[in-house]
Amino acid sequence: QILDAKMDVGMAPPAGEPPMKSLAALIAEGRAPLDLSDEDQTRVFDSLLACEATWHRGQALATTVYTCLYMHDAERLEACRGPVMRAYFEATRSAVATVRHAVSLGDVWEEEDFVLHVAGFDVGAAACGDDATKTNAALAALSLAETWLVENAGVEDRQGALLARVRFRIAMHEAYAALFGLSDPNRAVAAAADARASLRRAAAHLATTRATASADEERDETDPNGLGFDRKLNLSKMGPSPPRAVRLMSTQQGFAYFHELIGELTRLCDI
Repeated sequence: QILDAKMDVGMAPPAGEPPMKSLAALIAEGRAPLDLSDEDQTRVFDSLLACEATWHRGQALATTVYTCLYMHDAERLEACRGPVMRAYFEATRSAVATVRHAVSLGDVWEEEDFVLHVAGFDVGAAACGDDATKTNAALAALSLAETWLVENAGVEDRQGALLARVRFRIAMHEAYAALFGLSDPNRAVAAAADARASLRRAAAHLATTRATASADEERDETDPNGLGFDRKLNLSKMGPSPPRAVRLMSTQQGFAYFHELIGELTRLCDI
């Protein structure tokens, strides 16, 4: 059968590359092992953060955040030796849901600027909402991971690096939740103070994260086919659209983006 490269983006791999494989096949090949060293965990987390930043800048979830194999099948992560990986990926899902909620409420976006479509992915619960159980689930998981890391400090040299990344997610989750309180005149001042304090903590933990990043994270672009990632995974979810090369931010660019975002959100609190 002859495929139209302009319309059948999900039916054939990019030129010169092997066919796309299912999530199950990639996991069976060992592309997303559950028993990762601290260094490998930090590398995956930092690459995912760069993917998240790339999504913020207008690319689709299917070609950024959800190219991470660990972002699928959350139940599989129950077999991890500790709670850190489960908590981090759940927090990322919650961050995605929160940003989508904020952009949707604002209703000031265009498709070429921000892609709201989730392509059927589980994006979890936002950091705000009427259902407190769902809203607080990601934060509770992060708190458990933080406690586990503190109690197991010294087991591996890079344990402190993981702690900084978990605490960064905690601070950002709390900041997002507080920022939604700015719309309520009765609690705007208190919400701004809470958000500003959380953003200060996030900035401090992000600085530690940048300082403890792996040396090989200096490359120009996040590897879309590295440990825990596959850029062809979701091609079949892209619909009848022409193929396009997505250039992911490098991890250092991702760090820089979130540093800038924290600054912009802090200015929002000041206003």
